[in-house]
Amino acid sequence: MHNFNAAKPGSRVGEWAPYSYNIGTGCSNGCKYCYARDIAVKTKTITDSSQWTTERVNPKKATINEKVDGRVMFPTMHDITPQNLQTYMATLRNILKAGNRVLIVSKPRLFCIQSICDAFTGDKDKILFRFTIGSQDERVCKFWEPNAPPPQERIAALRHAFEAGYQTSVSAEPMLEGFREAVALYGALESIITETIWFGKMDDIDDRVDMAEPVNENAAQFIREFQSDANIRLLHDHLKDLPKVRWKMSLRRVVGI
Repeated sequence: MHNFNAAKPGSRVGEWAPYSYNIGTGCSNGCKYCYARDIAVKTKTITDSSQWTTERVNPKKATINEKVDGRVMFPTMHDITPQNLQTYMATLRNILKAGNRVLIVSKPRLFCIQSICDAFTGDKDKILFRFTIGSQDERVCKFWEPNAPPPQERIAALRHAFEAGYQTSVSAEPMLEGFREAVALYGALESIITETIWFGKMDDIDDRVDMAEPVNENAAQFIREFQSDANIRLLHDHLKDLPKVRWKMSLRRVVGI
């Protein structure tokens, strides 16, 4: 029998949901800053970081039949892609059938989100979408998240879910630019968010990004400058009074909240 994973106190997952679930390992997005890849290497789930972009799905995990008190974040260690969509939807159906509420986190592919929205119209009250959008600049996203959908597709997926009557939210963690662009991102998305938009820094950049490549080192330096304590405080000052804004742990540490 498969069970949900209880989030550790103070963990990244725990900020959003007390439980999580995954149906495989690996993610084809190839994000340079990927925390899940970092965990997989440290826990020896994979032997080399280059293996991470190969998606491995375990169809048996679709049989989950557990009811928990609290929202389940699904997925946390991979994304929703055409390769795993069938198993993902079968799993989601079982999670919902057991009476759970689900937080669906993704760098969304429009086709996948359309498929989920069409299939689960009777469960809108149990589903909250949270889509990662760290920048509106396609070039910036392509650099940091080379195989993930461009920001325009992610925004289209957000709009589709919103217009279909689902609960919607956004994760701007990591922010891929500076405070002005983050403020503009909020302005562009606020009207199609029913819940919240979370802002956070790019954590552990020196450990997770391959600094052996000079282009990565240069880009990382831009991130450090964009997300200096002074700029984070400016962002907080601009957005702190808006009801839909939330701050991830990496940013709260800087502003003292």
